[in-house]
Amino acid sequence: MQPDEIKAKKKKIRAEAVQQARELDETYVSDSNQKISENIMSLEEYKTASVIFCFISMPFEIDTRAIVCSALKSGKRVCVPKCSREEPGIMDCFEIRSYDDLEPGRWGIPEPKNSCWAIAPSEIDFAVIPCSTCSHAGSRLGFGGGYYDRYLEYAEFASALICREQIMREDIPEDEHDIRFKTVVTEKKIYRL
Repeated sequence: MQPDEIKAKKKKIRAEAVQQARELDETYVSDSNQKISENIMSLEEYKTASVIFCFISMPFEIDTRAIVCSALKSGKRVCVPKCSREEPGIMDCFEIRSYDDLEPGRWGIPEPKNSCWAIAPSEIDFAVIPCSTCSHAGSRLGFGGGYYDRYLEYAEFASALICREQIMREDIPEDEHDIRFKTVVTEKKIYRL
């Protein structure tokens, strides 16, 4: 498949996955949010981590509030992403101590306030990664900005990709920049690849 064909197919699958996520049954969404959070918190990588990186979810994404709050309550340091306004596709991580440290950022996504401290990737022990959809084999399709691909390119910390089973796809095309994840967490299972 040529690069333009891969890009077009990704765009189509992404749009379908986001639409599908928005149309999921409320009970399923609530139940899967809870189970995915429980599965993440059961991982040895999560339990032993001192510094957790976790995205702050938007309404149609898997709700990460339970993960963030549990990590903070247990004394872990939590850092969340903030997108650069100067450089497209670039993000950094900043430590938060509560949800009060967040404010609306780019595209309305809650981001750390300017008063928060930057956290270097080398300080992170474990990360929870979002996707629009993914495969059972660990292929991830993000939301099209390339932020996570760039950030994770040289990352050495453990990570888990989270996705609802009902929106997983096996037909995600990959290019040379795409990262395959070794751990995929859904409401049904923890896939170790």
